[in-house]
Amino acid sequence: PEKIGIQQSPPLVYDYDNPAEVGFNSARGRIHELAYLGSQTTYHVVLDSGMTIKVSKANDARHDAIGLAVGGEVYVWWWGSDVVVLTQ
Repeated sequence: PEKIGIQQSPPLVYDYDNPAEVGFNSARGRIHELAYLGSQTTYHVVLDSGMTIKVSKANDARHDAIGLAVGGEVYVWWWGSDVVVLTQ
């Protein structure tokens, strides 16, 4: 998905565009590394499955103010409508 959310707690019903997606389209992991790039921070998250996913988030607050740090447990999630299957 193009747009991925990241937070310390599991996503709730109001995080999704469709309430039926609660419990789906999310994964738990730990922040392996992060890069602060001025207007955005990029997080490399190792999921419980072992896969690594990269999440970029606009810096609307200082990254340490929202509590996301290397080694911290996080949840990543996305709307089902943001997923596009590539066939080629």
